Amino acid sequence: MKSVRTAFTLSEAQHQELQKISSSSGVSISWIVRHAVSEFLNHHKDNHFNPLVAQHNSEVNE
Repeated sequence: MKSVRTAFTLSEAQHQELQKISSSSGVSISWIVRHAVSEFLNHHKDNHFNPLVAQHNSEVNE
């Protein structure tokens, strides 16, 4: 599968958490992000993703 390079912005706290996970698991932050995106896409491939609902749900869970 051909890869595409992309860039995005994380909060400092998000990046620190990813660094901790990366260090403790022995995988790169890039691998963690690719895995998370793959899981997200698999979960939503048959559903319509509504960012407003997702934002509301994440705020409720905090």
